[in-house]
Amino acid sequence: MWRALGRVYTGIVAPYVLPALQAATRSLDIVSPYLSPEYAQLLRSKASAGVRVRLITSDSTNRYHREALYSLRQSNQEYALNLGFWWYLVLALTIGSAGLMLGQSAWLKYVASITCLVIIAIGLRKHLTRRQTGSIPLYLKMMPGQFVHVKLYVIDAVKAIVGSANLTYSGMNKNIERIEEKTESAEIQQEMRVFESLWGEGPPAGTDLRIRWKNKAIFRSTKTN
Repeated sequence: MWRALGRVYTGIVAPYVLPALQAATRSLDIVSPYLSPEYAQLLRSKASAGVRVRLITSDSTNRYHREALYSLRQSNQEYALNLGFWWYLVLALTIGSAGLMLGQSAWLKYVASITCLVIIAIGLRKHLTRRQTGSIPLYLKMMPGQFVHVKLYVIDAVKAIVGSANLTYSGMNKNIERIEEKTESAEIQQEMRVFESLWGEGPPAGTDLRIRWKNKAIFRSTKTN
């Protein structure tokens, strides 16, 4: 059961924190020791929509935390087929159709079908291009050798939420947490100073401190933009 004292809440905090994050239109400044993949996707979604997202987190080796960090590194990409591919497709369909119509045996039809698929695969390999659709304003910072235990969420510089809740599934939906919601200008400015102070410590955002996790490159401190 929730107990509310002004803007201080104790209980399951997802109904208070997540709508505030989703409502951001300009900026999200977050400090959370741990991060879950589903909330990493939320941050990517907001960043892709033009919200400036800055995240300070820990150098934890927790598997789900690493998965979340890895997902933040993925760039926005799109795939396109060049004009040359369509010639391969026409050729493949011609051979495939001829084999099916003129083949006198199941073996010949099988060969024609396999040839058709091989030609299409070659065409895709040669003419399917991948390109980045643009940078997203998402910045990630970690401080090697220091465990960041602060939990802070500043939304659009008009609301701040502080307390015990990590941006993880358990922290939002399972644990009994305590948070305080601040909307007064002086309080928000105070929390922004706390964030900027942490943001200015350690190596600058963008420093490449690569480690390995399950053969994937994870960046301890990096900027995706």
